Amino acid sequence: MNLALFVSGGLGFKVLKHLMDSKHSIKCVFTDSNSKGIVETAKDNHLPIFTGNPRNERAIKFIDAYEIDIILSINYLFLIERSLFSKAKLAVNIHGSLLPKYRGRTPHVWAIINNESKTGVTAHLIDDGCDTGDIVKQKEVIIDDSDTGSDILEKFNKLYVPLVDEILSDFEQGRMKPLPQNNKNATFF
Repeated sequence: MNLALFVSGGLGFKVLKHLMDSKHSIKCVFTDSNSKGIVETAKDNHLPIFTGNPRNERAIKFIDAYEIDIILSINYLFLIERSLFSKAKLAVNIHGSLLPKYRGRTPHVWAIINNESKTGVTAHLIDDGCDTGDIVKQKEVIIDDSDTGSDILEKFNKLYVPLVDEILSDFEQGRMKPLPQNNKNATFF
């Protein structure tokens, strides 16, 4: 399968490195200028890279150069507009909460602030909203009393690669059954 990766930070870097060693073909990478490891790795491996904000049609010509089966968004800093996500057969974001709760940025920190006993990661279809797409998969994480945001990210670190592998396998096998989010339970932070 041909992949376009929209990745930032440590979690995005880990998934990029994992997928470089897989049977899938990474056609292009989108990231931000602060994700130095991602930028260097893409350049060192001759992966076409778009750095910066892709919104307002800035990245259309870039992505149009590639035939993309799946867009994977991992810890990406920017919302992905329809003009980009519609270029793939499937576009999935992995978000650091148990959606529909905690839509928005740094949800794991907000879960700690609000004294939640659990959080998790949700793989969901990318749509026109912010973390509003149909849910593909979820994985729960317990929040211990002493956990910090960094501790939760370390727990997430163990979940992202297996979750990405499950998503890709489910798509290949035709087993993907996305479920709509219950917007009555939605929160945004």
